[in-house]
Amino acid sequence: MGNANIATKYFRNFQLYYKMTLFDRYVLGLFLKIMLVCYASLAGLYLIIDVFNNLDDFAQIGKREGSLAQVLLAYYAPRLLGLFCEVSGLLYLLAAICTLTRLQSTQELAAVQAAGVSVRRVARPILVLTALLCLGTWGAKELVLPKYRATLATTPQEILRDKPKPVVSQIDYDSLIMFRGQEVSLGEKQIRGVDLQLPQDWINFWGEQAPPSLQIKAKAAVWLPASDQHPAGFLLREVQAPVVPARLASVEQEGHTRLLTPANHSWLGPDQCFVPTPLTVWHLAYGASWFRTAPLAELINANRSGSVRLPSVQRVELHWRLVRPVLDFLMLLIGLPLVLRPGGQKLVVAAGYCAILMLGMQLFVLACQFLGGQQILKPAALAAWLPILTSVPIATWAYHKFDY
Repeated sequence: MGNANIATKYFRNFQLYYKMTLFDRYVLGLFLKIMLVCYASLAGLYLIIDVFNNLDDFAQIGKREGSLAQVLLAYYAPRLLGLFCEVSGLLYLLAAICTLTRLQSTQELAAVQAAGVSVRRVARPILVLTALLCLGTWGAKELVLPKYRATLATTPQEILRDKPKPVVSQIDYDSLIMFRGQEVSLGEKQIRGVDLQLPQDWINFWGEQAPPSLQIKAKAAVWLPASDQHPAGFLLREVQAPVVPARLASVEQEGHTRLLTPANHSWLGPDQCFVPTPLTVWHLAYGASWFRTAPLAELINANRSGSVRLPSVQRVELHWRLVRPVLDFLMLLIGLPLVLRPGGQKLVVAAGYCAILMLGMQLFVLACQFLGGQQILKPAALAAWLPILTSVPIATWAYHKFDY
């Protein structure tokens, strides 16, 4: 009973602390309006410039597809979401500062302060909503945008030509298989004209049945996700001579399966084989730049597998993608007390302070990332977490001062 009473007490305190008042809804409404207006202005400018630069290509694509509006929507919807994710930190800070500055200029803030309500209490719904928006933005960037990375990685000119991308040769550093080919079709997740260079020590697995050259050439390879029958990897179809998959045994090395053949797996056809690997069609289409559009889970798995060697710059970026929503929220905690003064100030001045704060923090982040990429700051995680470690005590001090 005692624990139940304590839980009830804390729940009531929580309800009292976060009870939404009419003035809270007014503040949140003003905050969202300002944020949407700022984003709409930025997005409109981007659309005007980009659409007019590619208008001829979009017109031809629209004639081929039957609807220009659908083409524009499919092309720009994920890009506009990506734009919001990139500038979200600045939008949250700018909208919060403009909201409270407007309340100061209209004397509404002075009225609630006269009633005994502090500025921190007025800003509380903004802080709570911003924390939720930071999490939502992070989820959109890591979970939603990767589903559209084929669209994000394609230009209007490439859509018009409808031409597959050439293969960028990649090596699986775990199995030491070199993946080569002629072209990649991202939509079909397929590689055409596949040519795999196998490690020299594989000849010990096959003995007299080993092919004359340790190469596997196939007409096509389709990337398949993990299932009950196999891990993630490439299914090679129409394997060409002199390799005969049905005569070769599957290869296992140090407890890991490197090659599946029909000799040991009945679900494979006589001219098929399967190569388990964390590499995907994105690695073979974009090389090192696959990192920018890959979801966080894929990056972590690739880094742990040892099949993909991430340079120092990308390891720093990997940690940065984890900590960015935290830094966006800390910037709000630092920015509000520094920009808003008890005496009040003009909106233009507040926006200027906001820009200076964001520019200074961005330069600091870039400096840390550069030092981490050059391996001056070790380990790579330190270069990404250093802005957080620096901002937390400043944000704590600023938030305690933000009570007048």
